[in-house]
Formats: sequence, structure tokens, C-alpha cells
Amino acid sequence: MAVEIFGVDKNSLAERAGIKPHDKLVSINGHDITDILDFRFYETNTHLHVVYETAEGERREEKFVKPQYGALGLAFETYLMDRQRSCRNKCVFCFIDQLPPGMRETLYFKDDDDRLSFFVRQLHHADEH
Repeated sequence: MAVEIFGVDKNSLAERAGIKPHDKLVSINGHDITDILDFRFYETNTHLHVVYETAEGERREEKFVKPQYGALGLAFETYLMDRQRSCRNKCVFCFIDQLPPGMRETLYFKDDDDRLSFFVRQLHHADEH
């Protein structure tokens, strides 16, 4: 699954390689990129083999050597790279199902997206240091 690139940081490795907004990131080091966890994990390597498609559909490959944890300079439309995932379980103890009617609509969304929990922990940890 290719993920559309929303922005490219000025003077970044990605910009210098010619990667542009609306290109699609396909893989890093042979690993498909399906969400931000994949991207952040594989981006940490020092040697990257990046496959992407241009907005015109041309498949390209770039190799990068960078400091470990150094950024490529890519931005995506949403932090998760795709839509939120809603829980489809029908648990009798679900607190969302027990909310009274007439509250703010966003309170009724059953978030079943473990990626959000992971990022909240990461952001909280980063704020502590």
C-alpha cells in the first residue's frame, strides 16, 4: 500500500532527492509502509532504500545514508496516514455504549486504534524529558 506524501521539508534529504508532495511512499528497505508506526520505525535506520511513486505514477528508488534517527523530511496528511479505526466489538461493558444520548458526537466514536495509544505514550514520555 503506497501512502501519499503531503509535504516535504525544505533542504531535507527527501527534497534533495527530488521527492515531492503528492508522490507516494511505497517502502523503506523492502518493508511496505502502511502507517506512521512503520514509517517511524524504518526511518530510524542509517542506510535507507526508499521506493516511491511520483504523482505521475513513475516508480523511483533512492538510497540515503543518514544519522540514526535522522529524519527524511516527509510529512503526511494525517499523523496516522489513514482514517481512524472504530471498534466493531459489541462488549456489554463498553463505556461508549453506556453514554447518555445527546452528548457531543465525537464522544460516541469507539476508538479501536492502538496506534493512538502508542503515540500518546510516546508524546507523554517526550514531554517528561
